[in-house]
Amino acid sequence: MSMFSVVALASSPNTAGNPMSGEMIESATVKGNFTVTVDGEAVLYVDGTAKVEDAGEKHSMNSDFDFTLIGVERSGSVYSGDDEKVYLVDRTNDLHYQVINLDDEQAKQERRVVR
Repeated sequence: MSMFSVVALASSPNTAGNPMSGEMIESATVKGNFTVTVDGEAVLYVDGTAKVEDAGEKHSMNSDFDFTLIGVERSGSVYSGDDEKVYLVDRTNDLHYQVINLDDEQAKQERRVVR
């Protein structure tokens, strides 16, 4: 759902008359769902809400989503604040992760899970 929201906002035309213009957006909420079917059978269903705010010095993003992949149900959240850190919460298993933006060299050396 978060990726869906980012694509939807990023693909909107950037024109002054468009309320979805990147120059005019200070905050947005996107609610939606989608289903992927194979041979008429749903293999993936995603439902969620994503909120982004970019007003002055305040930057934040949060998303809550539920999905079912081949019959397995999961729930999660993704959020980020002004500190540019991104957190992923696996609500189904009560696990919390901090996503660290590492360059290629560091990415091979460190993995971090915050509980």
